[in-house]
Amino acid sequence: MEKGAAACSLLRSPKARRYGLPEATGFMIQPSETVTMLANLTIVLLVQTLGLPVPKPLKQRATLTIEVVNVEKNRGKVVVEIYNEKSGWLKSPFRRAALATGANAATASFDVPPGKYAVSVYQDLNENNRLDQNFLGIPKEPIGFGNNYKPFGKPSFEPALIDHKPAGKSQAIKLFSVL
Repeated sequence: MEKGAAACSLLRSPKARRYGLPEATGFMIQPSETVTMLANLTIVLLVQTLGLPVPKPLKQRATLTIEVVNVEKNRGKVVVEIYNEKSGWLKSPFRRAALATGANAATASFDVPPGKYAVSVYQDLNENNRLDQNFLGIPKEPIGFGNNYKPFGKPSFEPALIDHKPAGKSQAIKLFSVL
């Protein structure tokens, strides 16, 4: 055996020596921190090149405070609903709060990311967990919307949108009776 071949056989892995694998495929490479870092960088670049989604940091949250005024004291409860999508408007709220009516005002707080939210409020006078309406669909109970929007007909999503900022101030909504 040549001097170079002996040195080479010492560098081959035990498995390569046992099975008689060629020297070029049998070398053991000990990964270093640099090799590991390069492998991780390669994976990140490959993910970005393929257009796969890269996890984003969680959105910052801030308290959205809705103050409801003109509440009929000690009658039922006040229901505050916020919507983040037009498709769910007045059907499936993003967040909902039911408040006691011990005073002429009630305050709801929601821990949500900054953004635009449509707000709908009603006072459930008989506590049946829904807004009572007549046969024409006109509310029988007091209602209110973001920006104190007063619709003529079915309420729209856009006029009820409020802009919630990280250091936002309280939004006041005044309840009104349609009939």
